[in-house]
Amino acid sequence: MPFFRSIENFVQEFTRRESRLDMLFNNAGVLYTNARNVTVDGIETHMGINALGHYYLTLLLIPSLSASFKAHPSRPPRVCFTSCASHAQATKKGFDPEDVYGTNAAGTGTRGGFAAYANSKMANVLSAYKLQRIYGDEGITL
Repeated sequence: MPFFRSIENFVQEFTRRESRLDMLFNNAGVLYTNARNVTVDGIETHMGINALGHYYLTLLLIPSLSASFKAHPSRPPRVCFTSCASHAQATKKGFDPEDVYGTNAAGTGTRGGFAAYANSKMANVLSAYKLQRIYGDEGITL
């Protein structure tokens, strides 16, 4: 089953069973230091699992998070994107889908699977900032 389709299936089943969501903790992650892997959708594994999957899941669950806010405005729903200090080791030019392992990233000192991991962790930080700007005024705390 394609990676993103499995996320859609999960959200469909979740929303069938639940009417709202008070807390979403995006914590799945992988670290392959030397391997060059891709998801079944062809996306580099670190970016797909550690970042894009979290972002997509969160977007699909916005209606459930909004329903929680409407039900209890004094207890806004929360979304957490797990990252780590490794985000500071992201390649300086940013995520390059043509060079996810930092092979051509001069001066970063970060190469291989760790560069891809660090970039995925930076993507989590940026996702949280972006979604906070979009949904913060709607009562969802990121």
